[in-house]
Amino acid sequence: MSKSKALAMMVGASAHSETEREHHDYYATDPIALKLLIEHQPISTTVWEPACGEGHLAKVLHEAKPYSKFGNIRSTDLVDRGYGEVLDFFSVTEPWDGDILTNPPFKNVDKFIRHGLSLLTQKNRLIIFCRLHLLESVKRYKLFQEFPLKTVWIHSGRVGTAMNGDFNKYKAKAMCYGWFVWENGYKGDTILKWLPSELTGKQQYHLKLVYPRKENQDDN
Repeated sequence: MSKSKALAMMVGASAHSETEREHHDYYATDPIALKLLIEHQPISTTVWEPACGEGHLAKVLHEAKPYSKFGNIRSTDLVDRGYGEVLDFFSVTEPWDGDILTNPPFKNVDKFIRHGLSLLTQKNRLIIFCRLHLLESVKRYKLFQEFPLKTVWIHSGRVGTAMNGDFNKYKAKAMCYGWFVWENGYKGDTILKWLPSELTGKQQYHLKLVYPRKENQDDN
């Protein structure tokens, strides 16, 4: 086995693997990535995760205030991985009145961006977790000219992804990741920001919908 392929197997997030990439390009996100983001980026309490996998991102929202009390979190995926609803994101044409947040299969990331933006209403957001080299290529230059990014959040400390959600096997963090934020209708310059490597215990959020408290619901 070559050194490059051995390294790729270890990190679980490369153009290589034991049998090249996972068939559906499923590389789960370390939940710490979203925990860091929600301390600095306002996110609607109505959120759709359309490539939810095993729920690594959706579970963060379900467990965090105020989402645990007021949240309307929709989780779907093309493949049944035991979490959320089985649904082809690209088959949906109805507008979504909330934010869309996901780590999409990289092979379809451009398609996810365009389709996600087509579903947004008002000033809702599309929030994509991806490698920083999403910013590269002539093709994406045209995409960003057509749909300007509002904010790019760069993780100052490395965060990882794991093929098939196996974080025990894929522990290395060899790639740089960030969060790419579009706001519906935004036409200004892109703002570049950095996320700290440690949690502060504070959160930003945009309360979209308020649901009645259940009498037996305890404070988290």
